[in-house]
Amino acid sequence: MSAFEILKVALLKIVGRISPSAAHHLKAFSRQPEETEALRHRVERLERELGDLRGLVETLNRDLDESRRLNLRAAEVMDVAFGQLTK
Repeated sequence: MSAFEILKVALLKIVGRISPSAAHHLKAFSRQPEETEALRHRVERLERELGDLRGLVETLNRDLDESRRLNLRAAEVMDVAFGQLTK
Protein backbone atom coordinates (compact mmCIF):
# COMPACT_ATOMS: atom_id res chain seq x y z
CA MET A 1 0.00 0.00 0.00
CA SER A 2 1.42 3.36 -1.00
CA ALA A 3 1.90 6.25 1.39
CA PHE A 4 -0.99 8.01 -0.33
CA GLU A 5 -3.27 5.04 0.27
CA ILE A 6 -2.24 4.85 3.93
CA LEU A 7 -2.92 8.55 4.37
CA LYS A 8 -6.27 8.22 2.60
CA VAL A 9 -7.35 5.32 4.84
CA ALA A 10 -6.26 7.17 7.98
CA LEU A 11 -8.11 10.30 6.92
CA LEU A 12 -11.26 8.32 6.17
CA LYS A 13 -11.09 6.69 9.64
CA ILE A 14 -10.71 10.06 11.34
CA VAL A 15 -13.55 11.62 9.36
CA GLY A 16 -15.64 8.49 9.93
CA ARG A 17 -15.36 8.91 13.70
CA ILE A 18 -16.36 12.55 13.48
CA SER A 19 -19.12 12.17 10.88
CA PRO A 20 -20.00 8.77 9.42
CA SER A 21 -22.14 10.42 6.77
CA ALA A 22 -19.28 12.64 5.61
CA ALA A 23 -16.96 9.62 5.55
CA HIS A 24 -19.42 7.75 3.33
CA HIS A 25 -19.52 10.64 0.84
CA LEU A 26 -15.76 11.05 0.99
CA LYS A 27 -15.28 7.32 0.23
CA ALA A 28 -17.63 7.59 -2.75
CA PHE A 29 -15.76 10.64 -3.99
CA SER A 30 -12.37 8.96 -3.53
CA ARG A 31 -13.46 6.05 -5.76
CA GLN A 32 -14.24 8.37 -8.66
CA PRO A 33 -10.68 8.41 -10.09
CA GLU A 34 -10.65 4.59 -10.13
CA GLU A 35 -14.05 4.50 -11.82
CA THR A 36 -12.94 7.18 -14.26
CA GLU A 37 -9.81 5.18 -15.12
CA ALA A 38 -11.88 2.03 -15.65
CA LEU A 39 -14.27 3.94 -17.91
CA ARG A 40 -11.35 5.42 -19.86
CA HIS A 41 -9.96 1.93 -20.49
CA ARG A 42 -13.39 0.71 -21.55
CA VAL A 43 -13.80 3.64 -23.97
CA GLU A 44 -10.35 2.95 -25.45
CA ARG A 45 -11.24 -0.74 -25.93
CA LEU A 46 -14.57 0.18 -27.54
CA GLU A 47 -12.83 2.67 -29.85
CA ARG A 48 -10.42 -0.08 -30.96
CA GLU A 49 -13.32 -2.47 -31.54
CA LEU A 50 -15.17 0.24 -33.49
CA GLY A 51 -12.10 0.76 -35.67
CA ASP A 52 -11.93 -2.99 -36.31
CA LEU A 53 -15.62 -3.06 -37.21
CA ARG A 54 -15.22 -0.11 -39.56
CA GLY A 55 -12.40 -1.95 -41.31
CA LEU A 56 -14.58 -5.04 -41.60
CA VAL A 57 -17.46 -3.00 -43.05
CA GLU A 58 -15.09 -1.48 -45.63
CA THR A 59 -13.90 -4.96 -46.60
CA LEU A 60 -17.47 -6.22 -46.87
CA ASN A 61 -18.44 -3.21 -49.01
CA ARG A 62 -15.55 -3.91 -51.38
CA ASP A 63 -16.51 -7.58 -51.56
CA LEU A 64 -20.13 -6.65 -52.22
CA ASP A 65 -19.10 -4.28 -55.03
CA GLU A 66 -16.95 -7.02 -56.56
CA SER A 67 -19.83 -9.50 -56.29
CA ARG A 68 -22.18 -7.06 -58.02
CA ARG A 69 -19.62 -6.48 -60.78
CA LEU A 70 -19.19 -10.23 -61.31
CA ASN A 71 -22.96 -10.79 -61.30
CA LEU A 72 -23.39 -8.13 -63.99
CA ARG A 73 -20.64 -9.73 -66.05
CA ALA A 74 -22.26 -13.16 -65.63
CA ALA A 75 -25.61 -11.72 -66.75
CA GLU A 76 -23.94 -10.25 -69.86
CA VAL A 77 -22.29 -13.58 -70.69
CA MET A 78 -25.58 -15.44 -70.17
CA ASP A 79 -27.34 -12.92 -72.42
CA VAL A 80 -24.76 -13.47 -75.16
CA ALA A 81 -24.98 -17.26 -74.72
CA PHE A 82 -28.77 -17.19 -74.83
CA GLY A 83 -28.63 -15.01 -77.94
CA GLN A 84 -26.35 -17.54 -79.63
CA LEU A 85 -28.58 -20.45 -78.63
CA THR A 86 -31.72 -18.84 -80.01
CA LYS A 87 -30.19 -18.24 -83.46
